[in-house]
Amino acid sequence: MKWYPHLAFNGQCESAFRFYERCLGGKVAVMLTWADSPMAEQAPEGFGEKILHATLTVGDNMLAGSDSLPGQYLQPQGFHILVNIGDPLEAERIFGALAENGSVAMPFQQTFWAAGFGVLSNGPRTISHLGRDGVVPFWQNTFLANGELAEFGL
Repeated sequence: MKWYPHLAFNGQCESAFRFYERCLGGKVAVMLTWADSPMAEQAPEGFGEKILHATLTVGDNMLAGSDSLPGQYLQPQGFHILVNIGDPLEAERIFGALAENGSVAMPFQQTFWAAGFGVLSNGPRTISHLGRDGVVPFWQNTFLANGELAEFGL
């Protein structure tokens, strides 16, 4: 069994997945707009370029996402997705990429519980953590109602 998390966005799915692709070294495998899908005629007015389904692959992991229909977006909360990054230098690199244009609440550093740990808030409101032996809370309370990335942990 493999987990395949799906994140709901408020209109920023494509930009979020392109951002993740760059920061995490993954590949956007699917970026299907409503207009390009067999459901194009069912898309709400002006919604054709929004994302019906996206898939990001990072190694053998996958993350799915889509733009919520107008008026149906709810801010997710109360969950984490854990990721294991075996190399603290790579984790620090990713933390730095996520911290660009953001503010660091706790610099990436060694702690008694982790080889590296940091907390940041990004223009796309990202929170990043790296825990002991490279285990990290990955997405935590993932997106805000305004559709910007929120509290994305690493």
